[in-house]
Amino acid sequence: AINSKREGLVNLTWSNAPDYFRYWGKAKPSEDSDGTPCHLLPFHSLDVGAVGHHLLAPHTARCQELAAAMSLEPEQLQSLFVFSLAVHDLGKFARAFQSLAEPDLPELVTPDSSLAYGTQEWPHHSEAGRLFFSGLFSRASSSRKVCKPGVGSN
Repeated sequence: AINSKREGLVNLTWSNAPDYFRYWGKAKPSEDSDGTPCHLLPFHSLDVGAVGHHLLAPHTARCQELAAAMSLEPEQLQSLFVFSLAVHDLGKFARAFQSLAEPDLPELVTPDSSLAYGTQEWPHHSEAGRLFFSGLFSRASSSRKVCKPGVGSN
């Protein structure tokens, strides 16, 4: 079974897990005593988002001041912040990144040491994530009619 204490995932096994569970987000040194060789990428992303959810709670002065400076409601700012944090490591799904470590977990994607991480072809995971979103947004905007500034669509 996939090592998770999160409610609803206790019965998740490698045979029924979605493919995105086959990627590590944080490799752990071999001397780590809890017995898990890595922190799976979906759990890492959710954990970081959860911390951000508490850091920018709408009732805090920090959130209210930042939201006002950005002309947002505190709840909007919190949502944007949490989403940004949850996807901040999207580039770690790249096979080149996954080849940086080989956690002792055979169910993970197979590392490929021929992929040169941090190069133009296989950029750093932060740049890979940015490129993914850039491509996603450019395809989305080109697939629908976008109004130019000052032009109505009545």
